[in-house]
Amino acid sequence: MNNLKFRLLLIFTITLILFAGTACNPVPTNPSLPPDPIRISTYADVIPESKIILFELNKNENPAESGKFIFSLINRSNDEYMYGNPYWIEVKLENKWYNIPFLSRFQGFTANWLTIEAGETITRTLMIEDYPALTNGEYRIITSIAQKDPPRETTDIAVLFTITNSDVTDNGYWTVK
Repeated sequence: MNNLKFRLLLIFTITLILFAGTACNPVPTNPSLPPDPIRISTYADVIPESKIILFELNKNENPAESGKFIFSLINRSNDEYMYGNPYWIEVKLENKWYNIPFLSRFQGFTANWLTIEAGETITRTLMIEDYPALTNGEYRIITSIAQKDPPRETTDIAVLFTITNSDVTDNGYWTVK
């Protein structure tokens, strides 16, 4: 009987040790992100600047004050292009990019393509309330573009920004570069 108790205790102890080892989160943590694990980005670490579509953040808009990111897509070509409706915010932690999940599991985008005419500027908005609090760090917003006419080569484009003062300052502003 003692041998059975010893075996059961040994099996329980080994199981507990194995469970504790697998429960460790290998993903770097950001205290502002939700407890759900964030996913490593499926996009390239470096997304080259597009010579066709300029993707830029409106730096006159203070996201901390307005509650939104306003950015523009500017078609610098003589051709029509399509751009993706989904936009993703990613954070750089320990030199790797991670997708920041929406706060609500019901939040999302429709996966349609929209047209941007030659020379046209499109302004889009992302609401900050849909995401966890963004603390100091490097971030990027990503979308995709494609030629309207075949061959429809798809290219990812990104706008990079840094939050350098996420705490409320005297004037309540973030510093976004």
